[in-house]
Amino acid sequence: MKRYSLCPICGDEKLHETRRNVLREFEGFKKEVAFHTSACESCGSETLTEKQATFNKRQMTDFYREADGLLTGNQIKAFRENMHLTQAQAAKVFGGGKNAFTKYENGDVTQSVAMDKLIRTAASVPQALEFLHHGCPEVTAVTYTTSYEDKIYRTLFDKAPVMMLSPLKRVKSANVELQMFQFEGEPVSNHWEDSFKLMLG
Repeated sequence: MKRYSLCPICGDEKLHETRRNVLREFEGFKKEVAFHTSACESCGSETLTEKQATFNKRQMTDFYREADGLLTGNQIKAFRENMHLTQAQAAKVFGGGKNAFTKYENGDVTQSVAMDKLIRTAASVPQALEFLHHGCPEVTAVTYTTSYEDKIYRTLFDKAPVMMLSPLKRVKSANVELQMFQFEGEPVSNHWEDSFKLMLG
């Protein structure tokens, strides 16, 4: 039995929900995807409620995931339940944020390829899941240092990104270890050291 509501276009109480499958295609992948709308029998217009728009978006998220070879929301849920994890526990084990698996399973967010592989691996290899549960070391602090040589490399690639560079040999000058390169098969001369210093300021 149809349930009618007011049409936002013409104002008649002839608006009802319609459900159909629509053939979608993406990069050679084809599949019929469920699509919900509201159709008015008076004016013939089609509109979307917020609930319908959310449903359609989630259906398309799964469609694109399948096209890209990723797990769908239902598949992620099945893997998680087989690993006896709640959504909160899975988020803690795999990362991605405390609500990550809620969003993955609902189709609100698409997991990365790396996350997809991690879930598949943990679901297939018990030792991997055990490692993530208990053995994965936590990073407490990361210290970054920038050496003079690092600055030279960075400046070189910033200033000449199209250069084809390959390591040739190391030389020492003024107690600073520098890297010599060859450009299109020809060694870059030593006076580049002074040029680097000028660019670095």
